[in-house]
Amino acid sequence: MKIPLQQEILDVLKQRLLPDVADIKADIVQIKADIVDLKADNKVIHSRLDQMDKRFEQVDKRFEQVDKRFEQVDKRFEQVDKRFDQIDEQLRELKNDLREVRSYVFTTAVGERTYAAVRDK
Repeated sequence: MKIPLQQEILDVLKQRLLPDVADIKADIVQIKADIVDLKADNKVIHSRLDQMDKRFEQVDKRFEQVDKRFEQVDKRFEQVDKRFDQIDEQLRELKNDLREVRSYVFTTAVGERTYAAVRDK
């Protein structure tokens, strides 16, 4: 059993605290609503981040394709360079062959003229 003075003190405290408790309850309700909003925003953000991740994956795949194409182009350039080197070598050989032919023709012409001059005497 409560003493009347204690009961009176409790009643006064209740009356003074009731508005504060009501404000706290209202704040809690607002906080809960804010949490719900934040969770919804969080889902939207995660959804957008997932979309961005997918786009980055697509871009990465495209870069890989471009890298492969560049590798193919590099290989083709190497083949072309080798072919030019082969052609250069063939041109050097042809130049040497032409020198030999020119030398042979010159030697043959000189020989024929010399033989003809000797024969005519």
